[in-house]
Amino acid sequence: MKRRFLGGAIVAVVAAIALPVAALAGGDVSNGSFENGNFNGGGYETLAAGTATAGAITGWSVTSGTVDWIGTYWTSEDGSKSLDMNGTATSEVPSTAGTISQILATTVNNKYVVHFFLAGNPTCGPSTKNLIVSAAGAAPQNYSFTNTSTTTLTNMGWEAEAYSFAATGASTTLTFSADPSNTSLCGPALDNVSTTETVAAVATGADCKRGGWRTMFEPDGTPFKNQGDCVSFYATSGATPIGVPGRPASSFSGTPSVAGGAGQHTLTEETMGAIGRVAASACPPCEDRAADARRARLQSVLGEARRPVLAA
Repeated sequence: MKRRFLGGAIVAVVAAIALPVAALAGGDVSNGSFENGNFNGGGYETLAAGTATAGAITGWSVTSGTVDWIGTYWTSEDGSKSLDMNGTATSEVPSTAGTISQILATTVNNKYVVHFFLAGNPTCGPSTKNLIVSAAGAAPQNYSFTNTSTTTLTNMGWEAEAYSFAATGASTTLTFSADPSNTSLCGPALDNVSTTETVAAVATGADCKRGGWRTMFEPDGTPFKNQGDCVSFYATSGATPIGVPGRPASSFSGTPSVAGGAGQHTLTEETMGAIGRVAASACPPCEDRAADARRARLQSVLGEARRPVLAA
């Protein structure tokens, strides 16, 4: 049984041409060492999903099962608190394997590395404890910690781990989950969570080639449909003049003018030349018929752009 005498009661997306140009200091994770919140003191407290205790740890939420918020029960890796991801079952929540999550502010296509420390409750359960880490839009990953004869409550043997993902939206839910197959009261121990961010290099239309479009996104996180869609987007600096739904209107300046749609778009000769060159070279063969149709419409717009606009 779980011997506790002192206390109270589970994300690369893909990176859009992930060429790192700068590493920024972490800090996106709030309260990564679980120091802050409504802790009543003592060895540990059980927090259960769907109850008033689920949000007791500042910045985090228990979203399924139970976790034990550790105080003096064992020696934490950082500060005075940490988590046992297998909590103590309650009458309201009989499951011991718990899940916690936090919503992070992220930038589309930037890469994030989640750093954390892992150990395992040595007092019961299987010797190997498994922790599943996931982030929205990225595949989950399993991490294991195996207790040995030297692992004790005062010598937990904390090990540094890392999980990476590329953001697909302005916010990303980071999740840590205990292995549901471990139904004991003693699970993986978690502490000292932090992040670092790597800014993705600015993508261009050339990056759409050779299947690159499959791992690229528009600034709002919308994936490209095919290579032609991707090329068209970058050729017009994100302002497609061919009426693609959901895209902003062109904002180029210069002459000549192109009439059509709800308003008029103006293109410079330099821009028209760039569009023509990219559209002509980036699509052989195009991914599908939709790309061919899009390219034809783009060429039609270019043809119209070279004609003078007659006064009414």
